[in-house]
Amino acid sequence: MNVFPRRVLVVLVLVVSEVVQCTGGCLPAPLPDPLDYLPTLEYLRNVLRVSAHSLSEVTLETQLPLTYNVSEALHSVRGSLNVAQNATKTITELFQANDTFQMQQLAEALDEIQHSLCDSEFRFPEYFEKESATPDMKQLKHTMSEHLKKVQFEKVTLEFDDLRAINNFLSGATSQAMVATVAVHIVSSVEKLEYYLRAIFFPPDMEATALKELQAIGQLVRSYNQLYGAALRTASTRFQDEASQGRQLFRTILGTGAPEHLPESVKNAPEEFYDQVDNFIRTTLEDLQSTTRKGNDRFGEVVQNILYTSYGLHSSGIEMLRPYVRHYECVLNLVPRTQTVAGASLGSVALCSNEATAPLYDSTMVYRQKIGLLQREIFEGLQTAIACTDGDCSLVYSETVDLIKASTDAVKAFTVDLAPYREQLLSCISSKYEVEMVQVLDMSANFDKCVKMTY
Repeated sequence: MNVFPRRVLVVLVLVVSEVVQCTGGCLPAPLPDPLDYLPTLEYLRNVLRVSAHSLSEVTLETQLPLTYNVSEALHSVRGSLNVAQNATKTITELFQANDTFQMQQLAEALDEIQHSLCDSEFRFPEYFEKESATPDMKQLKHTMSEHLKKVQFEKVTLEFDDLRAINNFLSGATSQAMVATVAVHIVSSVEKLEYYLRAIFFPPDMEATALKELQAIGQLVRSYNQLYGAALRTASTRFQDEASQGRQLFRTILGTGAPEHLPESVKNAPEEFYDQVDNFIRTTLEDLQSTTRKGNDRFGEVVQNILYTSYGLHSSGIEMLRPYVRHYECVLNLVPRTQTVAGASLGSVALCSNEATAPLYDSTMVYRQKIGLLQREIFEGLQTAIACTDGDCSLVYSETVDLIKASTDAVKAFTVDLAPYREQLLSCISSKYEVEMVQVLDMSANFDKCVKMTY
């Protein structure tokens, strides 16, 4: 990654970035907040926080001679999450600062996230690698690197495409953190199961503990899904607040800084513009909320079904061990794999929202940018109209009204197409569930066949 020590002011140059020159009580143009264009940053921070907390609750059986070193994996993943947490905190503070900062710091923080979550080699057991989405995650690492390459760190400003690439990178980092965290939970549980089964030592709470640990994974992925929903709500609120603040700013300008002879048509035009903006935002958010509800319903249904089917298979195997051991090899092949497949499937389904983030971003953020541009043009037009105090200003007023009406018509024509996001989200959840069901049916059939052969 190329980094540069030059001190720069990071602004979104495609929106408003300076104060418009005018005469008399001029107010500053509404400045964009780059964090508005990085909704995934706060989501990633929350995922890292929840992941770290969940790992603190992993119970290590240090007295058992396990085949795989769970403690080492736990320490490695926890350390990587901590590094990524510090990096996301740095990025947030950089963008929240109102003064200049070194672009190098941003590049280094992003590089730390990539190194901690992508370049670190988390070596999990072969049985996990076989059942998890390891090939997809390797491809994701490559994609994340490509996103960072698109960011022009050598420039003195970040543009829309730069922020879009950073947001896509952060979305990938979120998936990496989720997968690594779920993996530790899975191997911690499966390693204990395999030890007990191979040692033919069955603690009274073995089944209850395994199911409890699987439920913990289910709760973890539900938490991830809730965090994603919260991120969407936060981004939506910020968009609404931005429009509300813009309206208030124009009211302030026209209420305190406008000459008395300013025509009513000029004073009323911005209100009509913001009425249309509000209508556009409301319609878009209603459509988004509808899609989100469908996604949440399907996600909840799939998670519950994965848990239920896994409970059933797991119980079918465990009941063969009591009151005496029957079909031992069949149980040995079934129970650990059931736990692995269920955990990996839950983790995989949880990634669907992240995978759908890019089409959602592309469908919505471009209009946020366009509204910012229109707001900038209206602001400049109003300042020109207000500044006109000498001679006949009727032409200036007329041009200002025409400008605002054209902007209003432009917003009226905006149409957000959420179909790509909706299709990506729902098809991802369904396809991953179908894969899990195929595995469940395969394990069930093989177990039944094994039992019949060992009678």
